[in-house]
Amino acid sequence: MKWLVLIILNFIYLSTFSQSYDLGTKVIYIGSSAAIRHLDPNITNSQTNDYYKTPIFAIGFDYCFSRIREVSNSRLGIGPYLSTWSAKRIYTDDKNNQWEKSWSDFAFGARFTHHLTYFIRKKLDMCSGIIIGARYRHYHFIEKEQAGLPINYRDKQWLPMAGISATIKYYFYKDIGLFAEGTLGYKTDSFLFGLCYKIN
Repeated sequence: MKWLVLIILNFIYLSTFSQSYDLGTKVIYIGSSAAIRHLDPNITNSQTNDYYKTPIFAIGFDYCFSRIREVSNSRLGIGPYLSTWSAKRIYTDDKNNQWEKSWSDFAFGARFTHHLTYFIRKKLDMCSGIIIGARYRHYHFIEKEQAGLPINYRDKQWLPMAGISATIKYYFYKDIGLFAEGTLGYKTDSFLFGLCYKIN
């Protein structure tokens, strides 16, 4: 009976204090957004003939580089963040000219994460973060004139990107898990969902 009690207490101890994120932990995550469209054809002054947008595809890395027990009993992480999406729209303007416009978007950033140990469990990790970086957009416009010769126009744009994020990870099988993330900021990806893999 004594051994059974010790086993139960040991199991409770490990379940409570075993942490999924600690000093030296490395997590790679790959996610996507559920968004399909970012354009409402009803608010434009033209007739949209065809439109599509790919979901956002993102990949990131989070490395736990510090413990700050003396301040808030927390873990700090850092890592790169990359994402991309593309879109294409074919429409007819008010002068009956047909246009084909395409966008390619790439985000490059660094993320700093704060993991309070109260929200770190054996299979669970909840954290907040700050992301800073830049977003590169490439535009390609093609106007098809009635004479049959298209007008090609290309442009590019660099934009700053910054925001705060909240992330939750759940490891359903050993070091493999699911994550959901929401971000609020300027030119950031608002929501992501995907897989994560932990490297201890």
